[in-house]
Amino acid sequence: MSLRPCLVAAVLVPLAAVLPVAAARPAAALGPREETTVTVAGAAGVPTTGVGAVVLNVTATDVESDSFVTVWPTGTPRPLASNLNLQRDDTVANLVLVPLGTGGKVSIYQQGGPSEVVVDVSGWFADGAAMRAVTPTRVVDTRAAGGSGPIGAGGRLVVPVAGLGGVPATGAGAVVVNLTATGATAPTFLTAWSGAGDRPLASNLNPVPGRTSANLAVVPLAADGSITVANHVGRVDAVVDVLGWLPAGAPGVTVGVPERVLDTRTTRPVTAGAQVAVPVPAAAAGATALLVDLTLTEATAATYLGVAGTVTSAVNTVPGRTSANLAVLTLGAGGAPAVLTNFAGSVHVVVDVVGWFDGAAGFSTVPPARLLDTRVGRALPVAAGWIASWVNDHHDYPAVDIFASCGAPAVSPVTGVIVHVRRDDLYVRSADNPARRGGRSLAVKGDDGVRYYMSHVASIDAGVAVGQRVVAGQRLAVVGESGDAGACHIHFGLSPDCPRQEWSVRRGVIWPQPYLDAWKAGRSRSPAAEIAAWSAAHPTACADAAADPFAPDAG
Repeated sequence: MSLRPCLVAAVLVPLAAVLPVAAARPAAALGPREETTVTVAGAAGVPTTGVGAVVLNVTATDVESDSFVTVWPTGTPRPLASNLNLQRDDTVANLVLVPLGTGGKVSIYQQGGPSEVVVDVSGWFADGAAMRAVTPTRVVDTRAAGGSGPIGAGGRLVVPVAGLGGVPATGAGAVVVNLTATGATAPTFLTAWSGAGDRPLASNLNPVPGRTSANLAVVPLAADGSITVANHVGRVDAVVDVLGWLPAGAPGVTVGVPERVLDTRTTRPVTAGAQVAVPVPAAAAGATALLVDLTLTEATAATYLGVAGTVTSAVNTVPGRTSANLAVLTLGAGGAPAVLTNFAGSVHVVVDVVGWFDGAAGFSTVPPARLLDTRVGRALPVAAGWIASWVNDHHDYPAVDIFASCGAPAVSPVTGVIVHVRRDDLYVRSADNPARRGGRSLAVKGDDGVRYYMSHVASIDAGVAVGQRVVAGQRLAVVGESGDAGACHIHFGLSPDCPRQEWSVRRGVIWPQPYLDAWKAGRSRSPAAEIAAWSAAHPTACADAAADPFAPDAG
């Protein structure tokens, strides 16, 4: 039975429903053409020395524009290859095999965006181990000039790999490739294998029109050093990037024809919180870890499948989409199967075993652990259930008034540090000092560098002080009508953090409504990129505000 392709529906993905949040200290989202590094050596059970390559699960979420992500060894030139391909509002994951670079680090580049990026580690290969990782290298792109063009319905693309991208011309038995599909004319699926015999009952990708999909694959080489990629229906372009190779007959590693070991569509879907065990093929007796393709389809809610007992995700999906990801699953004592948990809704799970490792492979698994999470925790500035409304305009500058019941809890909208507290209401209507119109107010500088300002509160909780670290959703004050407010509400503004907390900047410089809408939907969208663009266009804003005659009255 082949994997049934699904049409994609346009959806907004609630963050909490698709990606588990760890306690790791967050950093800023990756903006357009930005890169960051992640230290892997010495972290989460990975040794500080003797590591040749690591296995990472890289996830991008809260994507603000079409983009791609590339992962490679730090200290080497960024390759012409991609690991993830993203569209607006996506949550996409892909397994990555990558050598460690300078300082035991890997580098991550994001082309468009901004996008939040999460990196989980699940294992490592020792120097000289069977698996030989290489810097990602593109070996075929059917879109390129002189390329073969799209693969047609039932068509096969033979891809020579031996002798290219660091793979030796002879002696390689299997290759690790990142397979990308784009430009599909119909919902379809792709299968990669050696090309020998009939196409296996397995799928690596499930492309649909309008989306670009990618997945890591470990594929045995044919006698001539090639692999074959088959398309089911319609036409689709394919891109193949090589990431590593295995010597023929490598000890401790088995890579063969994919074997389907689980398909819940023949029984019943996996419900929210339910667990499913991944059967171990008889031939894999004695293995310490399985290499599997995990596919989710027919989801009723945005969800992820994670290894039971961890905060990491193995594959993410949303209703209307069929999503696949390669995963390394550690087996328990005596070869006990790995157990996976579904986060939300119900979803069908398909598992194809593509290979396995034993102790002779030079591969060591670690309990899945989070190494990087750029997301900053966020919450609506008024506690859930208390907000009456907010309007999509403001009077003479960008901000928003969030109307709520008098006495409602006002909370930190972001994880960060308090940078401004004004406990006294010094506003006098007859004088109408604009710097004091906000009455009692406070501001938090988020870990993303943005200042989040709230005013008109009735009171500020005891102990709330400048320099205090707070987390998103932490109560700070009480909704009121101090200052010139005519009704109970929170004035909410977003701005860069000026050194003296100048009132005319901190009250707001960009429109907050799109971000409030995102947080209400459960997405952790950051205004950092828009604030950075505003600051670049207004380089003297803080100095100009400091020179304002009312600045000394702002508190």
